[in-house]
Amino acid sequence: MKAKPLTLLVAFFIALQILLLIKTPILRWDEAVYVAMGKYLFSFGTSGLWEQLRPIITPMIYGFFWKIGADPIFFGHIIAIVFSTFFLIVTARLGTSLFDERTGIIATLMIVITPSFFYHSNTLLTDIPAAALSLAALLYCLRSRPIFAGFLVGVATLIRFPAALAFISMIIISIDDTKRRKDILALSIAFFVVLIPFLLFNIGMYHTEYSIIASAFHPFALSSQSQNNLAESQPFYYYIQILAFPTIWFLFSIVGFMHLPKKRMYIRYALIYLTTHFIYYSIIINKQDRFVFTFLPIIAIFSAHGIIIMWKIRWVRVFLVLGICIGLILTVNIGGHFVSWRLNPSDLNYTLFLNFAQEYPYSIFLTSNPIPAAYSDARFLTYYHNVEIGERDFSAFINQSDFVIFSKEAYYCPPANLTCLQHLSTLQTMANSSGTQVLGLTHEGRTYSIYKHLHTR
Repeated sequence: MKAKPLTLLVAFFIALQILLLIKTPILRWDEAVYVAMGKYLFSFGTSGLWEQLRPIITPMIYGFFWKIGADPIFFGHIIAIVFSTFFLIVTARLGTSLFDERTGIIATLMIVITPSFFYHSNTLLTDIPAAALSLAALLYCLRSRPIFAGFLVGVATLIRFPAALAFISMIIISIDDTKRRKDILALSIAFFVVLIPFLLFNIGMYHTEYSIIASAFHPFALSSQSQNNLAESQPFYYYIQILAFPTIWFLFSIVGFMHLPKKRMYIRYALIYLTTHFIYYSIIINKQDRFVFTFLPIIAIFSAHGIIIMWKIRWVRVFLVLGICIGLILTVNIGGHFVSWRLNPSDLNYTLFLNFAQEYPYSIFLTSNPIPAAYSDARFLTYYHNVEIGERDFSAFINQSDFVIFSKEAYYCPPANLTCLQHLSTLQTMANSSGTQVLGLTHEGRTYSIYKHLHTR
């Protein structure tokens, strides 16, 4: 592959992302959880918070930077950009392997200017890192290097549990090809060897509550429940919808699918990988735009192939250029919205809420919102998984806590679910009566309150 086009493209992407870091955005829910879990790990539970359903590698990385005195949020953004850059390079390599260099470069360009990718590419989330490693594992699998493939997909799974789908797809690929069946054992051994330390860690953490086997896989079992998150419910065609708008050039993948070269095994196996992931993410209730990164490069590669096919037909070129221009206009519009959001000044009241716990680093906060835990070294106990569990955890932890943080929007209740709404009302009453309110505000339509507990430890 010629380095110059890809190098220029990647350099352009990195420069823009670093420029945007001048204005560091406020962390969102999941980002804050990973940072706070890192503090918990490296402080042995005296700082941060712990969520049992999360994988461990991302918190370990952020916790390491926090432990050495560096800013885990700033370095988290840098690490995110590194993984996003690797994601682009893997896309180019995969496109070259499936078709040719030109296809790989066009596919990479399409992803760079996709608003959702550009928006998420420096966030402290796990989707892009896990997808990058999973796709790299696919490349090694195609090249019959099962140990590297198994290792990479094992690491990807410890970054984001659904990345194990890549392992399943590679097992299917190996079964499909008699010449690759010998790779199954090496692939599986490498995959599970990576997982073993995490399984042992889980046994140490949860063996007093569950059996050995159940404790080993406890986080996986809890995490699987999030696929039924009604708060993120979308129709089954959601991913087709977001691929069609605003970046309508992904629709050219239809042409690409219709003109796939025959008897090219790599393409067959890429389709197995794509189908495995697309079916899973389409049938689960929880659907989010960032989940598409798992299979976006393959869609982009087939789209690039479709564009190249269409460009060969002269009378079609006008429609092709028109479609690309419309897509660019829509992309610039949506992308500009994302950038302007990043550059807007922070709400000062909300910033006070996020930083409140910094003033009490030796206190314990019982919280329904994890974001302040990323900005403080205090210890946080959570009661936000759902309203019924929230009531139980609130009652269990209130007498250990110095402060209570409450936000009713942290809980999702379907409008017709009167039982859930009643539990939410009860939980709000419990929070309101827990002590003296020391901070209250509304930010973007959400309410936030902090109470100083009257009966402290």
